[in-house]
Amino acid sequence: MAVNFDEHLDEHYDQVVRAMMGGYLVPFLGAGANMCDRPRSGEWKPKESVFLPSSGELSSFLASEFSFHGKNREDLIRVSQYASIMSGRKPLDMELHGVFVPKTVSYLPNRVHKFLAELPSLLKQLGCEDPYQLIVTTNYDTLTEEAFKAAGEKYHLVTYNARGRLSQKKFQHFLPDSNKPISIDKPNEYRDLPIDQARNSPRINQTIILKVHGTVRNSLDESSFVITEDDYIEYLSLISPNISKLLPTTLVNKLLNSSKLFLGYSLKDWNMRAILHQIWKEQMIRGDFASWAIQLNAEKIDKKSWDKRSVEILNVSLEKYVEGLKSRLLLANRGGGN
Repeated sequence: MAVNFDEHLDEHYDQVVRAMMGGYLVPFLGAGANMCDRPRSGEWKPKESVFLPSSGELSSFLASEFSFHGKNREDLIRVSQYASIMSGRKPLDMELHGVFVPKTVSYLPNRVHKFLAELPSLLKQLGCEDPYQLIVTTNYDTLTEEAFKAAGEKYHLVTYNARGRLSQKKFQHFLPDSNKPISIDKPNEYRDLPIDQARNSPRINQTIILKVHGTVRNSLDESSFVITEDDYIEYLSLISPNISKLLPTTLVNKLLNSSKLFLGYSLKDWNMRAILHQIWKEQMIRGDFASWAIQLNAEKIDKKSWDKRSVEILNVSLEKYVEGLKSRLLLANRGGGN
């Protein structure tokens, strides 16, 4: 007997809300998360558009700026490598910074960012003892942080520093309301993140935003991007064979002991695939936590890739998904939920 998709989605929402209430859900934001709420007919134009570019649009823009005439103009990693080799890394970073910190327009958080920022308050209203999340993103922009600021929610920022020599490439920790980073020199010993380890699933005591590809900041010299082929090779060399060589053990434990909700994320991302491979390898053996990917009209290879990793894929738009999940939480708050 066929299962009605909307009924299945309702059951899924119940599972996700349960994981949220239990403090063992980690949202992952990919490049597709920034496409939420974007006009379908909208074409990104530098210095004009009020929404961020897609990966392909950013790649095509860089290809034009750096006179890349190869076949793969929408291959962001390849085009960025070409720009870095032919013109130098600084000009590439300058162009990227100009895209993500434009002087003529302001990008605004969409409903995905706003929902995550509202989540601690919603969960508190439900009497949840673990209302805070670890949020993982591969995006460089600051829309998630801006949404949290607008909601009056404090957060810790952990971001990868891709600048300098290989020995300088480490994660950094920004305390709430601080612009001075703390270098995480010994990830397996770092204990200054707000994580309580004395739990089956480590408890997050205040929101942590983990940016695995670096981040844009107001200053170009403080911005950092993992974007070229060389960047990816260096990154992969640093996390192999043990991810805790680079990422704090407390965060690895949280990832290992949590369900994952992938929003606008693609398995084409090599960095995250390498990180998740180590997490999934043990998690799949134990089968402790379910995970889900929200991906509308996924390609066959994506479906098979998610299935191979025991991740259930839901064929629904981010707009519809987030609104449905928020409605389920509001219903639970009125006493009509779980």
